[in-house]
Amino acid sequence: MDQFTELLLARKKELEGAIRQASEVLDASPPGFLKIFSSEKSVRFYLVDESGNTTYLSKKANLTLISKLAQKSHAQHFLPKAREELASIDRLLDRRQYRSTDQLFAGLSEERKALVQPFLWDDDYFAYQWENQPFTPNPFHPEDKLYSTNHGETVRSKSELVFANMFFELGIPFKYECPLLLSNGKVSYPDFTLLKKSTRQVYYHEHFGLFDDSEYRNNALRKMDAYRRNGIFVGKNLIITYETSDCPLDIPALKKSFAEIFLDSGR
Repeated sequence: MDQFTELLLARKKELEGAIRQASEVLDASPPGFLKIFSSEKSVRFYLVDESGNTTYLSKKANLTLISKLAQKSHAQHFLPKAREELASIDRLLDRRQYRSTDQLFAGLSEERKALVQPFLWDDDYFAYQWENQPFTPNPFHPEDKLYSTNHGETVRSKSELVFANMFFELGIPFKYECPLLLSNGKVSYPDFTLLKKSTRQVYYHEHFGLFDDSEYRNNALRKMDAYRRNGIFVGKNLIITYETSDCPLDIPALKKSFAEIFLDSGR
């Protein structure tokens, strides 16, 4: 599911709730409607019944009735517009109309795909191109990359192996130690660069596996400060995990957390 579909579905849910609420207001509303006459000195309220007769309503004595009549009028004007918008959203979400254009490429044969550059990319094709874009990995001690992942690359630690295999299993596109150019001209190598397919947003994941070591911890904090200065921070596009000798990785909980962030199903 792409970001536009997510927005449409969220708006659809919002409208459906508001329509239910407005309908309930109408069902419980008193008969008649409210007329308001205002001048520089006063505001006067009148109840107009179904026969067109008007009755003056004192605000002090009839505030509840006045409010209900005003809310009734708002609901009467709101409902047609809301239902019209909801119908438009339903038409957009109809599979026969929505996203038929970028699905054209997905329906081509593999031989034809190799010859064609799509005008619009579906999420899977975008993720494939993103994940397979060449980059120069971290040159620091490549001999330390001893653990082979299910995705086909090698990583430096058992914890990184766990994460790489987790991302592969969940279907989260990722790059290991992909270079990130910072504003000061230095290059950082986040442990993992991740892609949320439905929104095409890039996240960075750093795992701090020796957080009970003071020197290691200080270096980690300096790295997070550098990210923050470049607009990369927790709560926006940076995910931090850590472990200590007394606090090992909780794999099931972390898997659930990453699924909630990156998968629409939250599986």
